[in-house]
Amino acid sequence: MSSVVASVLLSPARSAKRVLSIIAAAAVGDPKNLFQHAAAICRWHSSSSSIKIVAKHGPDSLRILFEEEETDSNVIERSSIPACEEATRSRAVSFDGTSVVVPLMHKEDDRTPYGLILAKTSSVSEEQMSILEAIGSALSDAFEVVEFRRKMSIASVTALEALLKKLPKLRGACLSFPDSCGFNIVARVLGSFSHPVVVGERLQNFKAFQKVAVAREGCAAVGNILVAGEELEQTQVNFHEETPLVTLSSFADILCTVAERIRWEKMRVDRTDAELREGEEMLLQHFNVCRFDMQTERAIQDIGMIYIDNIRESLHPNELGACIFQAIMYILGHQQRDVSQWKRCRKLITHHLFKEMKMIDIRAPLTVHKLKLARERISALSAADIAMEAGPHALQLWKWVLMILEIQGVE
Repeated sequence: MSSVVASVLLSPARSAKRVLSIIAAAAVGDPKNLFQHAAAICRWHSSSSSIKIVAKHGPDSLRILFEEEETDSNVIERSSIPACEEATRSRAVSFDGTSVVVPLMHKEDDRTPYGLILAKTSSVSEEQMSILEAIGSALSDAFEVVEFRRKMSIASVTALEALLKKLPKLRGACLSFPDSCGFNIVARVLGSFSHPVVVGERLQNFKAFQKVAVAREGCAAVGNILVAGEELEQTQVNFHEETPLVTLSSFADILCTVAERIRWEKMRVDRTDAELREGEEMLLQHFNVCRFDMQTERAIQDIGMIYIDNIRESLHPNELGACIFQAIMYILGHQQRDVSQWKRCRKLITHHLFKEMKMIDIRAPLTVHKLKLARERISALSAADIAMEAGPHALQLWKWVLMILEIQGVE
């Protein structure tokens, strides 16, 4: 660490940003190494005897996220350090005669600091305060990267589970993040691999893996989904079904939307806070929510009301198409007596169908009995038969039904 700190001495502001960004790029969610280096750099430039990094904890307290010397309590009263109030109010470095306080700001929300650097010192110059402000800005940016990756790693669990279920030939799948040199740092692993895949370390034997970038077109990748290339090649699909690579790409596209959602969430780092705990649980639902939203919106845009009207007006529709619409009616909660016979079921298909589909709360459990009835209606159907006999719109709705059943755990 001493060599890292020494490199910051010649051009403190610019070098601190570079050093901390490199450390953040090598992290997969644990900020400890980042905090250690940030504290060391701050100590060099403030002559401080003690560095703490804290987050807001309730209205009057601060929770210690990192300190160089551990103490019995991890909570301190904000009033015990007068500069905290001024730094929070002014969003600028503050000194009260015993401590320098540097605010940590979210780049998308500069109204209130989400954290503070506390440097205990009896004196500080204007130049030192300017340098500490730059270090605080660099740490804020770097910590956002680490925190984003921590959340993405948690959210990816649901995606990787769904991927392994959808492509059973795959024994394992992982999420990685690129470091500053472009190497893949493993962040989350589900299942197993024939090659060593260790969380927090660079991926070895890269050529043995199939990589799909989690990235929008023309943008840098925020991460990668990786599976064993040999296992992917062994996965066979029937006519009119997605190829494994298309499935991987669609999952990566959904994770892009998850990433966008996470970036817009408010930065909260006090992990004992009730709101944060609830938010952590919500991370596991992000993938399913985004998957549902994207697939539902795509179906609505592609299908249109003309097709729905034709189905509703048909007294004797294609049998496969009728089964799919009956499954949809069960998912929407309609009674079996109204769905089982087509002459009654068709009356349930209205111009509000798409709106009803969009209003489903996929995070909440739907009625299991109705889901099982839906599964029963489509259990004998195949993609090839639907495509040839009922057409592409029916195929798209069938995939929508399968998605709902999969997310709800009824397959």
